[in-house]
Amino acid sequence: MGALSRLDDSHDGEDDRPGTEPQVEELERGEIFTPVDRLTKESQVFSELQASRYRFMAYFGEEAARPFEEIRAVHSEVIDSAHNLIRTYGQEPTGSEEARRNQWEAAIGWGEGSGDTLRRRLDLAVKAIEQTCRPLIEERHKTRRNGLV
Repeated sequence: MGALSRLDDSHDGEDDRPGTEPQVEELERGEIFTPVDRLTKESQVFSELQASRYRFMAYFGEEAARPFEEIRAVHSEVIDSAHNLIRTYGQEPTGSEEARRNQWEAAIGWGEGSGDTLRRRLDLAVKAIEQTCRPLIEERHKTRRNGLV
């Protein structure tokens, strides 16, 4: 039984939140699944990225491969946040639960603009990988250019 069907069974088709129309509720549920759907469609890319991590580590060392772990951590955070939002859908958060829900929403691109920390983390990881590879790429480019001249 999938997460959505459990949600449907627990609410018996009724919304506990005042003023929420069924169409809005269905739209919100669909939006929660969007990040998971996108990442699932790109699962091959993430598998290849993790496989390349080991090759990268062989060339540049374990420390240089840390950005790959950061990318995987961000990926997991988005998936986990979406699953947590699905699991707690329709429940009224209180206290610290509301803060966690806000973090989950921010992780999937909802909520108030906290500057999108996940995007910044990804950007920094990609830049670190590029910085590690740049000397090798430039050297290969010079070699090719000199070999053709």
